[in-house]
Amino acid sequence: MPELAHAAIKALIEHLTDDPWRARILFTDLTESPAARAARRAAIQGLETALSQYGHLHYEANQETDPIAAVTSSLLVGGTIEVILNWLDGTIPMGWEQLIADVAAMWLANGDATAARAKARRGG
Repeated sequence: MPELAHAAIKALIEHLTDDPWRARILFTDLTESPAARAARRAAIQGLETALSQYGHLHYEANQETDPIAAVTSSLLVGGTIEVILNWLDGTIPMGWEQLIADVAAMWLANGDATAARAKARRGG
């Protein structure tokens, strides 16, 4: 699992930072056209849905009984977007590889915590 998380985070961050404008255009208010807002929301929702679905599969959780995966996915995707934008702006002083390793570690820790919380809610 750590290798998969690292590879997924690396691919995401690499895609968003290869061209720094890609992340800024997609995730900031550089343009307020309805089409830009819709594209931004669709991209974020797509990432959240993919992460949530992966979490349900990996942790063998039932999404109908506990929506906590959706909460965690929103938190992680939104937080990751902010981290990437801050890193691009130079306010997070670390190298690219360390950024990937740290974000992947946070995703893993939050995934494990989410699964444990959902399990506790089920009484298990």
